[in-house]
Amino acid sequence: MTRTWTLPEPRERLTRKQFVELFMRQDGRCPECTQKLDIKGGRVVCVDEHVEPLWRGGSNELKNRELWCRLCSSDKTARETTERTDSYRVRDKHIGALKSDCPMNGGRNSPYKRKMNGRLVWRDSGEPVR
Repeated sequence: MTRTWTLPEPRERLTRKQFVELFMRQDGRCPECTQKLDIKGGRVVCVDEHVEPLWRGGSNELKNRELWCRLCSSDKTARETTERTDSYRVRDKHIGALKSDCPMNGGRNSPYKRKMNGRLVWRDSGEPVR
C-alpha cells in the first residue's frame, strides 16, 4: 500500500444560505446528542463541524459538514486532537523530519551532551563544543 501525503485544504466559512440549509437538514438538532440547538438573540449557539476532518482528507463540501452543539463539538475536537498529533508524528517520521533524529538534540545516541548551565559538550570527553 502506497501512502501519499497531501496538505489539507483550508477551512472555508459557511455562508448564511449554507448554514440555514444545514440547520433545516438536521431539524435544528445536534447529530451527536440530539439536543435542540439554541437560538439566542438571533444567533444559533452551535459549531460547524466537518464529518471527515480536513486533516484526514475531508472536504469543505456541504455533505461533509454538520452543526454540533458546543459541548459535543469540544469533546469531538479533543478526541481528534490526539489522532491528529499521532498522524502528524507518523508523517514526520516517514519523511525524516522528526526533531529526535537531530544529533544536536542531546539524545542518548548523540555525541553531544547539554550541561545544566546550557553549554554543549562532547559526551565522551566533556570538552566544550565550539
